[in-house]
Amino acid sequence: MNSRKAWFKQGAKMLVGLAALAAMSSAMALRVDMYAIGDWTGGDCDSNPADNRPAWPGMAQAWYNQMGAMGHTNTGNFTNGNTNLSRFCDPANPAGVTGCIDYVYVDWPDAAINAFHGFNDGDAWGGLMRIDWHGDCNTRFGGTTPKAILGDNSLKILHASSCRSAEDTYLGNLWRSMDKGTGKRLHMFTGFHGCMWISSGYNNDYKQTAIDGQWGGIANSWVKNHYKRFGCAWYDPFNIFGTCTEQCPVAYTIGSTSSAALTRLYWESYATALAWGSPAGHNWYAWMGYVGCKPACVGHAFMK
Repeated sequence: MNSRKAWFKQGAKMLVGLAALAAMSSAMALRVDMYAIGDWTGGDCDSNPADNRPAWPGMAQAWYNQMGAMGHTNTGNFTNGNTNLSRFCDPANPAGVTGCIDYVYVDWPDAAINAFHGFNDGDAWGGLMRIDWHGDCNTRFGGTTPKAILGDNSLKILHASSCRSAEDTYLGNLWRSMDKGTGKRLHMFTGFHGCMWISSGYNNDYKQTAIDGQWGGIANSWVKNHYKRFGCAWYDPFNIFGTCTEQCPVAYTIGSTSSAALTRLYWESYATALAWGSPAGHNWYAWMGYVGCKPACVGHAFMK
């Protein structure tokens, strides 16, 4: 489809980190988009059928549909089709990519979710596109030369249902895709440290993220609903001995002060995102996640 418009008894600990860097009225309703790829072999960026994930769009759509059910405006379901870099790169990106039109796509709504294969692109999240665009099949969020810079148009909240989208090794540079220097900035970014899992059985996690984040904090909703354990030894169901593999969700905000970044991380909800306004700067960043969470794909635990 291409339409435009605390400590747990189980042993996990969700913490907040902070670091310095040199029923609602229609007026509060967000415009919401989803961008998902489940079938890569129908495009020209990945010809391996083993990389297809047909359940992935349904996970993103569970969030998207629930946002609409709560009074927000569904403005675009972009699944498979002509998904390419032009939709996810900023015209003024430091990587030097020309012809970018994110202001028509991902930076046009107020909130969006992306669902596609991700990888660690050195110091940034790389995302695999479906269609080759000017010889480029990857977007890049964060890092010293990002292709994506979001929030300067309309986007406030971006969820990345994508592996390796918020690894601890590049948290210090994610702000570069959240602040173009125009005065309007992305409010919040959420993703995963290491690999995430894909199954229609997880659709409800995405639906519940929308529900819990409506009036409660979006960051807490994302981290709480997407933390998982897999493959634990029979004697270690709560991962006390570290035999489990985990899914490690992360939420991230920026601010001109430590208080501003933390307050936004704790309290900004979907219902109040328009009232919060843009972060005043990127001098500080704050994150929420499970310290010590050890996923697949990465050789170390989150914030080890």
